[in-house]
Amino acid sequence: MLTKPFKWEDIVFVHKLSPTSQSLIDIFLVTNPDDVVDCGVGESFLDQLVRYHCPIYCILHFDRPVASTYKRNVRTFSKGDYPKLRRIVSAFDWNSCFHIDIDTYTANLTKTLMSFCDTCFP
Repeated sequence: MLTKPFKWEDIVFVHKLSPTSQSLIDIFLVTNPDDVVDCGVGESFLDQLVRYHCPIYCILHFDRPVASTYKRNVRTFSKGDYPKLRRIVSAFDWNSCFHIDIDTYTANLTKTLMSFCDTCFP
């Protein structure tokens, strides 16, 4: 059977077969049946005397990760002190931010630029 190599399991336990054959029309295959909250075969939603196809349903349990939050600052750039920013940037020793590790170097530059923004923008 195709499901064995992939360790799939059929989770619909009560199948309604086609009236003209003994084959399943739809199946749900899962690798972890514990993730299934509920599943089954519904009633036909078509108004037919002979039911050739009944819908199947499956409700799965998924853990939704909690979205991480972050802090941000909203700046009013139209009220910024740009002449002061130019003086600070020109006078700053940019070599003092340098580090051989790129992550540390990036953190140093970011921290420096954010401090300039704190000083010059409301």
